[in-house]
Amino acid sequence: MVGSSVVLSIISKDWKSSKCHSMVHYRAHSNDRYNVTIELNIGLQAFNATIIDEAHTFLYNEEFYFDRVRKQRGMYKMATEKGLPFPILAITEFMSEDTSGFRWGRYYRLSGHYTHFLLWLSFGLWALACLQYCASVGYATVTTILAGATQFLAIITYVLLQPTQLIIPFSDNMLIIHQWRFGYAFWWIVGNGFLCMMLGILLYTLHCFYPKEISHFVCLKDIATPTEDDDSTPTDCANENMYENTCAMPMNVGDHYRGREYNGIPDAYDNPAYLNLEDKFRSI
Repeated sequence: MVGSSVVLSIISKDWKSSKCHSMVHYRAHSNDRYNVTIELNIGLQAFNATIIDEAHTFLYNEEFYFDRVRKQRGMYKMATEKGLPFPILAITEFMSEDTSGFRWGRYYRLSGHYTHFLLWLSFGLWALACLQYCASVGYATVTTILAGATQFLAIITYVLLQPTQLIIPFSDNMLIIHQWRFGYAFWWIVGNGFLCMMLGILLYTLHCFYPKEISHFVCLKDIATPTEDDDSTPTDCANENMYENTCAMPMNVGDHYRGREYNGIPDAYDNPAYLNLEDKFRSI
């Protein structure tokens, strides 16, 4: 659940969002105005601009990527060449400009870039922790704590690099992206980071006080130090088996050819070819 939530947050366009209602011109050289709902959803590497007509005659949605500086600078030119509606052109103009006080696109790109990197790092740490739970609970709990801390670091980075309030004016209303209002993807990561931190700290504490029980809980072989109540230790059993095997072995090689069975297999002492074999071994 944690890993899938991180991946969904990375690809989500709901880190910051806003919408407004306005009467706008849909295309150039036209006096027709439409009562539409304009929505803007900003993700880590792209944003969606949507126009929904109140009469449900049309619905227009366009996605723009700003993960590269070249893409960000070419957004407005590409939008004008495609002949996109005026509200979307206004949004792309504000997001693509990087001069004077028009630097919202730059800060959204920088905050998304570093947050994107830290979230993928957190996902890698979580995947590593899942593998470590099959081998060592102690290392796995530390890696889980690191995964949660990385998610919190990503959140702090995203908040600190946010631009000031973005206001896109239209004819009779404004589309406002508030600086301190965040979408569902942002709060998913906050919840995931808190869950990873609490889970890692809890399991680490239990592992320090109850290592045997935690090992059984995660279905690991018990490798804890045996207590005094145990009747025998693995080392004692190994020593007993070694002693039994030593006692079962013949004292000398000649005993193998005494004319009796050895380990249930009749020997070949009666064979003339082996009559002098014991004397040969004694001479050696």
